[in-house]
Amino acid sequence: MRKLILLSVLMFQIALSFGQGIQLFTEEGDEITNGQTIEVMVDFEAWEAVTPELFAKNNFNHDIELMIRVNRIYMVEGTMNNFCGNGQCYGPGTMVTPHSMTIAAGVQVGDEGVFTAHYQANNHEGTSLVRYTFYDDNSVNDSISFVVKFNGGEEASGESLEMYTEEGDQIENGATVTVDVDFAAWEAVTPELFVKNASTSDIDVMIRVEEISVVDETTNNFCGNGQCYGPGTMVTPHSMTVAAGVIVGEEGVFTSHYQANNHDGITLLRYTFFDENNVNDTTSFFVKFDGSTGINDIDENAVITAYPNPNTGLFNIQYNLTKINQGELVVYNAIGSRVVSRQLIAATGTMTIDMQDMPKGIYLYRFEGDAVQSKTYKIVIK
Repeated sequence: MRKLILLSVLMFQIALSFGQGIQLFTEEGDEITNGQTIEVMVDFEAWEAVTPELFAKNNFNHDIELMIRVNRIYMVEGTMNNFCGNGQCYGPGTMVTPHSMTIAAGVQVGDEGVFTAHYQANNHEGTSLVRYTFYDDNSVNDSISFVVKFNGGEEASGESLEMYTEEGDQIENGATVTVDVDFAAWEAVTPELFVKNASTSDIDVMIRVEEISVVDETTNNFCGNGQCYGPGTMVTPHSMTVAAGVIVGEEGVFTSHYQANNHDGITLLRYTFFDENNVNDTTSFFVKFDGSTGINDIDENAVITAYPNPNTGLFNIQYNLTKINQGELVVYNAIGSRVVSRQLIAATGTMTIDMQDMPKGIYLYRFEGDAVQSKTYKIVIK
């Protein structure tokens, strides 16, 4: 069974897979790796907790328009957070910087663009997780992300429960397990994971799932604690007793399952294993089902221009594609849903799309062919 599951997974890694061109560094020059977790201990005597200062570097050979996006993965009730970056500080309600910051090729930002994340615990204990993504406004695939873990109490550190792969590699608390989606397969499945009770007393283990971001019309479910659960299950209805010092065997193996249903995009789920008798005793990890890898080759030399841009919704797309001669132009809205699809007739030409009936805002578009896609570009309806 385990071998069959492993064959259905194209790749599994404890990291995200983008962000080679944009780099982040501390003031001391230490690099922040893509997918890294920065832990900040919360001092309740201080008004707020603040991350070390971080500096973005453009490692591309062309200028980029740097944007910052925030995703509050989990916030302790009653707490607040905000951030500073791109030369400005933003309030708690800001989810993406309203303006970009131009960084020249090979340049690292100085004090005018320094980044810090801020957190007010307001005397509430618990751990909050916030993800920040730095990306190029003109190519959203050029990005780097990291998670800030504001630890507001030792009792929420989750030292009693640990997760391991079949090979015995530990899954760190807050790590990301990435699974590439094979559209030729019926479903994608994580490698089998096993929970261990590292404490000196028995624990009644429960599992909770949070759908952080789910592609429309896809489905997901999971198996664990000796049972498989349907797509609507958000927490196991029964616990599984794990004795002190014991790692579960086949009867308690965990797997997360995902059916893309031919819809590309990235789905992010968070699974938390916790003690039924002490909900603060937890370990969590993220499962990232990457359905963008159904198209695995980028047409780097494609020349694509949208004009006029921005406008009220009637766009001309002029293009010269070097690797795509059959496929379609696809436009996505801000949450990743397809809103326009136009068949490609030739590898070179001009295409007009009418989006005048759609809401104002930012849309993303690209050309997609058989196992090939262009870079992703932005159009704005004003």
